Amino acid sequence: MESDPGQWDDIYRNARKSEKLRFEANERDEGELERTGQPVCIYEIYIGSGTWPFLHHGSLYRGLSLSTRARRSKSDDVDAVDRLPLLNETYYRNVLCEIGGMFAIANKVDNIHKRPWIGFQSWRAAGRKVSLSKKGERVLEEAIQDTTKGDVIYFWSRLNMNGGVTGSKDALTFWSACDILNEGHCRNVFEDAFRRMYVLPSTTEALPPMPEDGGHWSASHSWVMPTRSFLEFVMFSRMFVDSLDALHTNSSKRSICLLGSSDPEQKHCYCRVLELLVNVWAYHSARKMVYIDPLLWFTGRAAPN
Repeated sequence: MESDPGQWDDIYRNARKSEKLRFEANERDEGELERTGQPVCIYEIYIGSGTWPFLHHGSLYRGLSLSTRARRSKSDDVDAVDRLPLLNETYYRNVLCEIGGMFAIANKVDNIHKRPWIGFQSWRAAGRKVSLSKKGERVLEEAIQDTTKGDVIYFWSRLNMNGGVTGSKDALTFWSACDILNEGHCRNVFEDAFRRMYVLPSTTEALPPMPEDGGHWSASHSWVMPTRSFLEFVMFSRMFVDSLDALHTNSSKRSICLLGSSDPEQKHCYCRVLELLVNVWAYHSARKMVYIDPLLWFTGRAAPN
């Protein structure tokens, strides 16, 4: 039968595409088999092919791409945009940054993650030399096997608070460090968002108190916690983001962000605030936070009952 040559080109391209998809599916199956029986999987969040050299390989890790076009072709990476349609909108993909990937994993989590523990590690952790070493990985895996420790969050990339001696006027607190990272507006943003979340009157103090005794706090989205706790954290985070976004869009245009001075900071408006949100949630939900030195050993801080 006579046919336009252009149609045969389409058939050839579709056949090649089908072969590629079948190959990628097999790769994903092999990756899933490697993780069989493991209690934890750490999703490494990245965007763009320029971050590939900072990602890890092996059954403990799995890539989580925030860009559909920049997934590693020979790894069983998760496509966050495919799992969460909201990330198709450039605005939300930019302002949510890495926590958008967490929302994608939590969306129908049983389809992608069937393990009792879940973790995340930003690609930036390797660039800053605070990603887990082999020894750190062994310490983490041994720690989560100890069921007597209860509902614990293990983290290994800490917030830099070396602004002075603890107890002195120059020592940084959690909120002062957060202010420095967010153009001095961190406390105001948290207070306004919490006031809206819990419908608090204007006369009521809405800023959640945090310890001022120094210590370690999580940064760079690098932590592991029980999967059930993760789902609770995501529910809390979604309410916070909804409140934050409502405040942002009602008070000014979306192109204006009080939390950043440079163009990239304004483009990724909520990112640094959301990076520290896990600490506020953990402390006020009485979770125990344990710092793992990515190269050596670990120490911990217990939240109040």
